[in-house]
Parts: sequence; structure tokens; C-alpha cells
Amino acid sequence: MKLFVFAWLLLATLSGYAQTKPVPKEVLDTSTYSGTYNGKNLFFQNDYSESFGSCVQLLKVNGKTTTDAINVKAFEVDFKSFNFKKGDKIVVKVVHKKGCTFKCLNEQVLNDGHTYR
Repeated sequence: MKLFVFAWLLLATLSGYAQTKPVPKEVLDTSTYSGTYNGKNLFFQNDYSESFGSCVQLLKVNGKTTTDAINVKAFEVDFKSFNFKKGDKIVVKVVHKKGCTFKCLNEQVLNDGHTYR
């Protein structure tokens, strides 16, 4: 059984199944969300399928690429790892495939003076 699992993992890795294929820049677009940090994280809904891959390709916060898992159907942008203080300005750039659908579920958390619950 161990040999079977090892062989399957090796085959999957060598065949590219476990690798992400790069997307040509001409099929990418960028969306930007900006505002003020209020102690809350952003949540995104993301088109994702095995054949299509992930709609969101890259996520940057104030110019720094995040380490959040974005190749899933839904993900959270964890601002705590950036050590922001309440009131700090935030710019989130989402690089995504053209023509696919993703959605920021709570962009209001970045609005000045807004308390999100």
C-alpha cells in the first residue's frame, strides 16, 4: 500500500498535476481595493475548478505578495501578518484571469470609520 501511495504521488508530481501552470500576462487583469485597516480581514469568493484553475492568480497588500492560500474557492486575506495598526492605509491588488468571477465578500471593512460586525 505504501508503495502504491508513493508511486501515485511521484506520478502526479512528474505529470504536472501537483504544479500550477503559469498564465500568460495578456489574459490577466487587476482589481484594487483600498481603505483603512480596522482590525478585520478581507474574505474572497473565487472561481476555481480542476480544469480551469483559480481565477485569482496573485494577491498583493501594499505592494507585498501575500502568503495566503488563494488557489481555493474561498480565502481570507490575513492582515495580522503585516502588523498593521488601526487606521493604517491599505491597498489590496488582486491579479486575476480576465472573464472569470471572483468577489470580495466584505470590502466594507476597509471603509474609513466603518465598523464591520
